[in-house]
Amino acid sequence: MTEDEEHVLIEQCKKGDVNAYTLLVKEYQTTIFNCAWRIVLNRDDAADITQSAFLKLFERIETFDSNRKFFSWMYRIAINEALDHKRRQRNFDDFDEEKYSSDNKAPDVSLEDDELKATIAACLRRLPDDATVVITLKHFSGLSYSEIAEVPEIPERTVKSRLYSARQRMKNLLPVSIIQRT
Repeated sequence: MTEDEEHVLIEQCKKGDVNAYTLLVKEYQTTIFNCAWRIVLNRDDAADITQSAFLKLFERIETFDSNRKFFSWMYRIAINEALDHKRRQRNFDDFDEEKYSSDNKAPDVSLEDDELKATIAACLRRLPDDATVVITLKHFSGLSYSEIAEVPEIPERTVKSRLYSARQRMKNLLPVSIIQRT
């Protein structure tokens, strides 16, 4: 979708056009789901967060400033929803191991991959929210530093600093055997 097409859909949404809203949801649903999943690490919760984020987006579409990038605004809503959920669920272990099951690999390789993913997920859960966000946006959503900076509206240098700190924390949390494998 081009920026012009996106702008037209946003303007139509501001006028209450449900069809335009449906098109925006179809365009960005997977992106928002993946972002939420990387923060909460549970498929069902990520689906709920995605739905809630789009509901808030639609309720607040009139407040969107067209001088900003839509994806930044949308990501911010989704991240806030995911972080709110994470705070509420902090004492529960919601890791979805079924997501990592694979019939295509040898059992020992699959088990090793599952253990690695579970360890990384556990480390991500122990990071502060700002660290989880920058790790998620950089390494799982593939955003550039400047794109990440637009989401929480912080300087690009702050993003780089937070990412460096988050990587150092991950390095300290991960077992030496995993660090040596990467």
